[in-house]
Amino acid sequence: MLGIPNVENEARQQHVLAQYMLGVDLNMLGRTDESSVFLRKYLELVGPETADSYAPVASFLVAQHEYGLLDKELGRLKADASVTDLKARTQELARAHGDIPELLQRAIAGRPDIEDAYVLQANYFYYARDLDRAIAACQTLIEKFPNSASLEVYRNFLKKMKDEKTARGPEAEKK
Repeated sequence: MLGIPNVENEARQQHVLAQYMLGVDLNMLGRTDESSVFLRKYLELVGPETADSYAPVASFLVAQHEYGLLDKELGRLKADASVTDLKARTQELARAHGDIPELLQRAIAGRPDIEDAYVLQANYFYYARDLDRAIAACQTLIEKFPNSASLEVYRNFLKKMKDEKTARGPEAEKK
């Protein structure tokens, strides 16, 4: 359908939905790079302020893909013995994937039941060295999913971040 000339003008609704469906199908097949291209196009076509019921899922899938790319880059970074300031480099890489928070916020706004969106949000802010936002995201995660099988992991992560923040002290927060 997407190959039909002028379909985006003559059958706009079907064209938009085809972007979403193809993106989701490719994601289910594990072809996340391709999937993200179609899901991003879908999100672009529906716009940021839409109440479209598929936008939260599309936003989450794209954020999940971007986070996966970030995670792979961080894995390579950690394995690189020449890296001297891992925290600063991690923060730089997180900022290079700066659309993740917006995508996750859009996912959460439309589908507050996506536990993994909150997990990614807390992890992303932690990588970005924004401990205040990471702590807040983790606290929200714990509050919203008190029966999660991973609750103890979340609590341990929250404690770790609070300990780091305390160790950094007020002087480090000013920098």
